[in-house]
Amino acid sequence: MVHEKPAEELCINNTFLKSVLAISLSGQNFITSLFIELKFALSRLSTLFKFMDAYYTIEEKYLRAVDKLSYGKTTKGLKLLNEIISNDPLYARAHHQLGMIYYYEIKDYQTAGYHFKTCMELEPSFPDNYTHYLDLLVFLNMEKLVNTVSVKALNTPGADTAGIYDLLGLFYEKNKQWTKALEAYQKAFMEVTENAEKIEIELSLKRVRSKMKQTQAYTYQVKD
Repeated sequence: MVHEKPAEELCINNTFLKSVLAISLSGQNFITSLFIELKFALSRLSTLFKFMDAYYTIEEKYLRAVDKLSYGKTTKGLKLLNEIISNDPLYARAHHQLGMIYYYEIKDYQTAGYHFKTCMELEPSFPDNYTHYLDLLVFLNMEKLVNTVSVKALNTPGADTAGIYDLLGLFYEKNKQWTKALEAYQKAFMEVTENAEKIEIELSLKRVRSKMKQTQAYTYQVKD
């Protein structure tokens, strides 16, 4: 025999279920509302960051890029420098830093040369660019540009004169022009002020003199 539940009990159960359902729906609505508010807050924060980024002057952004590079954060520095060039293609020092990255880090010598050359043309009085640009040209053995850039460098106040002559010595040595190499290294020796660099130049002078003697001995033997 089936016993039916009293109407009062059924009413209580229905009321309880409705309450549970209402609480559940209320919780879902709260989570949905919270999610919407969070999404809105993140959107406003993103807008704020973009505004702050736009607020930075070119110089401030450049200093940020240099700071990133000094801590080895090449990717972030590269991004900032490309942003600078995008906004101001004539900002010479950003080209210099890009040249450094492409030469020493990425090993893309053509792109590095483009940025070094652009920097030199835009700001010829900026001395730091010459040593690295000339280093690249000596490495690539580009004689005409080596001669042109080295002359400009040696006539630029603040340029590393000892470093320029040292690179010229290396260029002539690579091309077996011993007399010119010796002359350039001697000039570098007279300009150098750092002990470590002085020792390196002395070794270069010794190396070239040794090669000159070897060449002379070989020439003498051939004549005999």
